[in-house]
Amino acid sequence: MFYVKLAGRNIRQSMSNFLPFALSSVVMFLMNLMLATILLSPSLKKLQGWGNFAMLLSLGLIVLTIFATIFMIYSYRFLLKRRTKEFGLYNILGLKNGRLSVFLYWNC
Repeated sequence: MFYVKLAGRNIRQSMSNFLPFALSSVVMFLMNLMLATILLSPSLKKLQGWGNFAMLLSLGLIVLTIFATIFMIYSYRFLLKRRTKEFGLYNILGLKNGRLSVFLYWNC
């Protein structure tokens, strides 16, 4: 019974740490996808002065992609900082760095 309670508490803690990261990832991906979809739309070529509009949208897409990349790196590092105690526990329990990397790849 103790282990079930411990596992449940760990899952709830991990979700409270992982949920903002997952939400920010989805929002950044959707913003880039929407801008790219508008840029690559065939109906855009029917507009008058579409060349200037397409150039402005492509510049916006580049800026948004750079911002999203920086933001995702920042939020991932924030997630890792929140889990340092958990990583220390895994090291104490005997998990080597190589195994810990594989575990983190599948866990995050």
